[in-house]
Amino acid sequence: MANRRGSSSVPLPLLGGFAVFLAVIAYVVASSLARPVVPTFEPSAPRQPVPPSDSMVTDTVTVDASDGNVWRFLDLDRHALLTVPDTAGWDIAFRRYSLMTSGGALDLGADVAYDEVVRAPAGPYTFTVARRDTSNAALQRWYRYGLLTH
Repeated sequence: MANRRGSSSVPLPLLGGFAVFLAVIAYVVASSLARPVVPTFEPSAPRQPVPPSDSMVTDTVTVDASDGNVWRFLDLDRHALLTVPDTAGWDIAFRRYSLMTSGGALDLGADVAYDEVVRAPAGPYTFTVARRDTSNAALQRWYRYGLLTH
């Protein structure tokens, strides 16, 4: 009886699965190395408040909230960034990824575009609680972050 050497071949589905695995790994590595294009804006300087008017004002304010230890205060009525200690009349404060309001906030609970809200919804509103790490429960998850998409 002759000693027959069988040809060992790898099953085709196994090779296909391995190729898909390598492609996924290559995508994850490439996307982690690629720098996303993120628009940046110069922070608005604290300025003298603008007197309120009867007409609706469209304004853009860029707040430098990059310091995780410093709150930046914004007064929407006067269209002004306020600096400590003169923060009377503030409406929204920003600190890195945290937000708080001087009054109440309401989580609408669904993906609602800012432009779709034409009047203040009925409550119940959640008010900011002052403590070691001040926060407003309605604003704790105000943004969505994707690890792969940044």
